[in-house]
Amino acid sequence: YAYLALADELIVTADSIGMLSEACATMRPLHLFDIGSGVHAMRQPTTSSNQGNDFRLGATLYRALMRGGPPCLSRDITLVHRALIQSGRACWLGDKSVAVPREQALANADRDRSVARIKQWTEDRRQC
Repeated sequence: YAYLALADELIVTADSIGMLSEACATMRPLHLFDIGSGVHAMRQPTTSSNQGNDFRLGATLYRALMRGGPPCLSRDITLVHRALIQSGRACWLGDKSVAVPREQALANADRDRSVARIKQWTEDRRQC
């Protein structure tokens, strides 16, 4: 936590929601590092080239299930990447720097929403 507190900007591997969450909590500029390459890349290509996409049948079916399948198949970390980038909290390493929202109110709203959801979830589990 000390490194996070002292950093001006952060570079985090994009494969861990835990590391992404802790880095976002610092409210510092966050750069996502894609540890994969070619067909194993997590980053969506920004050009019309097919680099970074896996078009094999198994990979295509898996992506289709992740997007349109039952809720139990919801571990698609690219959803987290997209949300962080669209909200301006992160960018891919090498992209232009992002404007990080620094308002504490935003962080508090996220925290309050998370706490409320956890409380609701635990109440639902107690009733089972």
